[in-house]
Amino acid sequence: MISSLTQTCCCLLWLCLVVPDARSAPGPPGGDWSLLQTEQVRIQCRPTPTSTECEALANLDSSPDRLASVIVDLARWPEIFPSVRAVRELEPGLWSVDIELPFPLGRWPLIAEVIHRIDGAEHHIELIQRGSGVALWAHASWRITPEGPGSQVQYLWRSDALRRVPAPVRRMLLRRTGHNTLWGVALAVGAQPSAP
Repeated sequence: MISSLTQTCCCLLWLCLVVPDARSAPGPPGGDWSLLQTEQVRIQCRPTPTSTECEALANLDSSPDRLASVIVDLARWPEIFPSVRAVRELEPGLWSVDIELPFPLGRWPLIAEVIHRIDGAEHHIELIQRGSGVALWAHASWRITPEGPGSQVQYLWRSDALRRVPAPVRRMLLRRTGHNTLWGVALAVGAQPSAP
């Protein structure tokens, strides 16, 4: 049986996550970037009128071709990214991705279209939310460019779903998303990220 103190704590946590926080309201278009992390992976975010935009940036000792091959192989995502529980190809280039966040946020299924474009030595990969309803992110993209003997990897994403989450919790989730995403790719190719 759950104690009343435990129930109260859970209710307060849930209210903090679902009740809008006035301080977390989005700012003006193109708001200032807020630096969330600089060690190993550089992560920064900024508010927009309808969402939060974030960037994670790191240098990896691996070629752009090898890194891109890992990112576009969505069938491997559950073994690469800690928050991805399952993926299923619906049709060529269109995937069902099941993402799970810490309690009480739970699972966030999304339908993602994957577009991969090569421009010289650079790889550009777009993930566009095509399903209905609120998804964890509406749009994400990767840019992989040669940098010295390795590559610089930029991961950009826009989250509409976390606007109602209080600012401290939102910042933690956004930082974890950027950090775990680039670390997952780094571990998949046997590299260690370093912040530019």
